[in-house]
Amino acid sequence: MDKECFIILADDRAIGFVIFDYRFFDQGWIELIIIDEEYRGKGISGKTFDLIFKQCKTNKVFTSTNSSNTQMQKALTKAGFSFAGKLNGLDDGDPELFYYKKANNDKTKN
Repeated sequence: MDKECFIILADDRAIGFVIFDYRFFDQGWIELIIIDEEYRGKGISGKTFDLIFKQCKTNKVFTSTNSSNTQMQKALTKAGFSFAGKLNGLDDGDPELFYYKKANNDKTKN
């Protein structure tokens, strides 16, 4: 399985990371993205998403977040992700929201 961890650097120090793989129906999957609170809202997540797409072997990337995580929802929408659906039952009272984005490339896997 192709599983990768990308370290996000700014000001010569690690400020976050992304765990990425292809276990979601053989599509690119952002399992987790963490950015230090001090660096949020500065466009870093958008740049990080762009780099993930450049590294991705498929033409779609999926991710999910809890419905209570409005900050992540805003970042995904700003980065051009589309809402894919909602799954109840993982975290009681806090449904999981799924998002995806098609890459602007000619990668062979759909």
